[in-house]
Amino acid sequence: MDNYFNINLEFDREKINNTIQNAIANSVAGYVCSVDGNNLISANENPSHLKAINGAIVNLCDSAWIPLFVNFLHKTRYINYTGADLFLEYIKRKQYRQFF
Repeated sequence: MDNYFNINLEFDREKINNTIQNAIANSVAGYVCSVDGNNLISANENPSHLKAINGAIVNLCDSAWIPLFVNFLHKTRYINYTGADLFLEYIKRKQYRQFF
């Protein structure tokens, strides 16, 4: 993950899924955060929220605006991977359960 706006974010879907799969395979306890603009602002105003988000196994970008700004500032071509997309990905994998 790279740090953008003080938040560790991963935009690569394959890396996100590999990170989750490795955590499951190695029985690593943890959580995944789906970061949108509201979370980004809140985390930058609240140190404990920032610590919680950056303490995740992986953070995905659940916003169309964050990649837009990141791409403009860093000359990248990232797209978002929303929490809904991740949810659907793991619904297909019948061996997993999800907790919200």
